Amino acid sequence: MYKSFAEIYDELMDKSLYYKWLDFTDRFAPLGSKKVLDLACGTGDFSFMLLKDGYKVMGLDLSEEMLSIASSKLPDNARNIIFIKHDMRDLNGIGKFDIITCFADSLNYLYHFDEVEKVLINAYKCLNFNGILLFDVMSLYQADVIYRNYYYNYSDQKNSLLWNSYPGKLSHSVIHDLTIFKYDEQVNAYQRYVEQQIERAYEMSQYIQGLKRAGFKQIKTFANFGLKEIDQKTRRWFFVAQKS
Repeated sequence: MYKSFAEIYDELMDKSLYYKWLDFTDRFAPLGSKKVLDLACGTGDFSFMLLKDGYKVMGLDLSEEMLSIASSKLPDNARNIIFIKHDMRDLNGIGKFDIITCFADSLNYLYHFDEVEKVLINAYKCLNFNGILLFDVMSLYQADVIYRNYYYNYSDQKNSLLWNSYPGKLSHSVIHDLTIFKYDEQVNAYQRYVEQQIERAYEMSQYIQGLKRAGFKQIKTFANFGLKEIDQKTRRWFFVAQKS
C-alpha cells in the first residue's frame, strides 16, 4: 500500500487539516506534555508541525516509502524528532510518551477490530500517567453512505488522481481504487500506477469498549476536531482517552 501514492501524498492532502489536528492536540494536551508519538505518521508533515510547536516527536509508520519522504525533509542536525519503521499493533520497546496521536483515519486501515484493539492496548502501555491518546476514525455514515459510490478527481501540471470508492465484502468496509498518473521528466511522459486500498469502519460502542478494555477510564468523543457533538451525519469521529 502507498507505493506510488506516497510520492504525491503531500500534494493530495489538504494542508488545513494539519492545523486542525494540531489545534485539537494542543487543546487536550496535559499540562507539561513534551513527548509525542505520532502513529501512522506518513510523510511526516504533522510530525514536523508538532516539532515546531515545541514537542519532542517520534513518527512511526509501516511504509518505507512514506518514511523515506519524511526523512528527506529532516533538516541538518535535526533534534527532538525521529522517524522509525514499526507496526503500531506492537509498540514494545518504543518508550513512554505524554501524547499519542493517530489521525487521518489511520485505524480504519486495520481490517478487523481485534487489530484496532491491539493498538489501543499498546498505546495505553506506552503512555505516561495522565497521558492522552488522540485519534480520529471514519464514521459509519462516511463508510456506508458517502463512500457507497464515491468519485474524486485531482490533477495539476505533474500529477493526476482518479479515485473510486465502493463497498467491500465485510460490513462497513470500503474499497478505494486509485489510478495515478505521474509525470516523469526523464522520459517526458506520464507513468500510470494502479493501487487499491481497503478501509473499514466500526461501531462507536466497539471503540468505547476497546478503550475501556485497554485500561482507559476517561474517554471523550467529538465531531469536527473536537468542536462539535457527534450526530447521525458526522463523517469523522474524534476520540480523547486519558490514562489515569
